[in-house]
Amino acid sequence: MQAGEKAVFTIPPELAGTKSRCPADIPANLPPNQALQFDVELISLITITDILDNEGILKKTMKRGVGNDKPCDLDEVLVNYNACLEDGMSVSMSEGVEFNLAEGFFCPAFARAVETMTEGEEVVLIVKLEYGFGERGRPSIGDEAAVPPDATLYVYLQLMSWKTVRHIGQNGTILKKTLRRGNLEGQHTENQAVVGEQVSDGLEEAVLTMWEGEVSLFTIPPQCLQDQHVVVPPGSSVTYEIELVSVVNGGGGDEWLGIDARDAVWELWLAHVGRQREEGRGQGWGWRGGGEKERLQLLQCALRLVGRRRAKVLLLLVAASAAVCAGTTGGWRGATCG
Repeated sequence: MQAGEKAVFTIPPELAGTKSRCPADIPANLPPNQALQFDVELISLITITDILDNEGILKKTMKRGVGNDKPCDLDEVLVNYNACLEDGMSVSMSEGVEFNLAEGFFCPAFARAVETMTEGEEVVLIVKLEYGFGERGRPSIGDEAAVPPDATLYVYLQLMSWKTVRHIGQNGTILKKTLRRGNLEGQHTENQAVVGEQVSDGLEEAVLTMWEGEVSLFTIPPQCLQDQHVVVPPGSSVTYEIELVSVVNGGGGDEWLGIDARDAVWELWLAHVGRQREEGRGQGWGWRGGGEKERLQLLQCALRLVGRRRAKVLLLLVAASAAVCAGTTGGWRGATCG
């Protein structure tokens, strides 16, 4: 049957159990050797999935999500949940908690279940003790009730959204966290070339993984930093938050050489493009040597290097570096390229 379907089922005596006696759930006045008829309406259908094929985590899908993509590996997920005991007592709940799938949250069943869900999906989990809190249970924590030993948990879980986290670059040394997905129908920077002394290899590799409109956070390790103009303490990583505003393939002329870079630098700075943070330290970032005039000359020179084909991609990258300078010196105004 399908949800909403109505049907009449006729059950012969040998299958209905009425041939020799009357089952306890059938009226006693039913004659023996009598066929039974049932009017059945299937109001709704709830899918139950045995996630691990051992009945340790059963998933009842209450509302299907959007699309087919599912979080995995290092992704950071945002969920709503309410975990209860068999008697209905809530032991933990939250509207909007974020956690990393690799690290898990609350109990082992959470990460296992979320990996099977799509965005917006709502489920009820039946969690056996092996994937809950086991034979020891869990003591009360703050306002949350204790979980008794050997308890089965019933968990309402909704996957709100997630941020994709993955390793990119050579040997997977750069960590990328996607804060806002780009337009997959727009342009991609893959196979674009980036030229310029102001751009480190790590930053170039990072931008070349982005889609138009995407906002991502990149953590670049020391070995991938070759930017001679950014003061980085030895052994420190750098984190950039980058928005790829647009990708434009250059035309056949030299019109890109007259681009005014000021607006690009300011726009990217407002979007926190090129924002850098030193891991675990409170020191700020500086621009080594030279005044504003020298920095603008470097920007102009870098833009000229790309010629007529790749100016926009380089503009984004150089502007990201220039934005660091702008943020620390307040000297973004007048940054032109001619």
